Amino acid sequence: MPRKEVTRRVGRAAPLAAIAALAVSLPGCGGGDTSATASQGPLSNAALATKADAICTRLRAALNAADREAGFYTLRQRAKLSELFAAGEERASDQLEALKPQPSEEAEYMHLIALRRGLVAYHHKLIKYALQGNHDKVETAYSEYKVAQRKMLDAFKHSPIGFKICWDIG
Repeated sequence: MPRKEVTRRVGRAAPLAAIAALAVSLPGCGGGDTSATASQGPLSNAALATKADAICTRLRAALNAADREAGFYTLRQRAKLSELFAAGEERASDQLEALKPQPSEEAEYMHLIALRRGLVAYHHKLIKYALQGNHDKVETAYSEYKVAQRKMLDAFKHSPIGFKICWDIG
């Protein structure tokens, strides 16, 4: 099953309030339509960082809202939290991908997005194992997620594009 379909299917089980919070928190990129941004041509590094950081700021708000909504004390709550985080990460990754970097930064930028998008797969693992009630596999998947998350955050932090927020969200 395609990644987006899994997120959509799993997301239906999430509480309506949390899904609404994600929809409100991630309404576009930097206040504009991402398709319009992509058609305008490449952004300078400063403009790209500013627009990406705006997306990441909204992602932070969505993840914080999901944390408050889901809690994380039971396996069922862990599954719910991962559902919400996967939806938020996927939406933010789509919005980030719609931004157009300078040609010299395109490979770097696409690598960063791939690292960010890669976190979604770990959330799907966490959902699966939590719903199965397999605490050991949840712990293992969470440890793997933390390694991937640190790699993604470090890549954003050390990117020459100059992000100020994206390297701290995850």
